[in-house]
Parts: sequence; C-alpha cells; structure tokens
Amino acid sequence: MVKGAALSGFKGLLVIVGVMVGFMALLAVVATVLSS
Repeated sequence: MVKGAALSGFKGLLVIVGVMVGFMALLAVVATVLSS
C-alpha cells in the first residue's frame, strides 16, 4: 500500500519534471528562432 503510493507519487514527480524540462526546451527553441 505504502509502496504503491510512493510509486504513484514518484511517477507524478517524473511527469512534473518532464513537463518542466519540455517547457524549458520549448522556450529555448522559441528564443533561438526569435533571435536569429
């Protein structure tokens, strides 16, 4: 039970980190395109 909750929490954390990294990458691409 506790293990499952920890696993789901870890998955949620991975999703949040993934979204943040993707967002940063998108901003970097947009900045590169705009500055070129």
